[in-house]
Amino acid sequence: MQTAASLDLSAIPAAQRAAVLALMEKVAALTEITQRQEHLIAELNHALHGKRSEKLTEDERQLAFEDLSIALAEVEAEKEHLAAKTDDKTAAKPGVSETLCMRLSPCV
Repeated sequence: MQTAASLDLSAIPAAQRAAVLALMEKVAALTEITQRQEHLIAELNHALHGKRSEKLTEDERQLAFEDLSIALAEVEAEKEHLAAKTDDKTAAKPGVSETLCMRLSPCV
């Protein structure tokens, strides 16, 4: 994807230029959030199915899960902040951490 610096936006009206720049910033922010979520999924898979997963005690697995839950909550908060900032109701979908929590472990 091209960045704002590599695009020549001078050919379009200023109002449209501002809209294009805002959308490009939003795409960049959402791409960063997606990369963070992919990293968290990889960490979760490693904690659950990694080479040492058989050796982890229940407490160690729970601690790893809690760390990942906190990180996921931070990502969701960032997504909600982005949605509020851009007045976009589709950017943040609540309930992801609750669904993950119910599937993996009893949450407190």
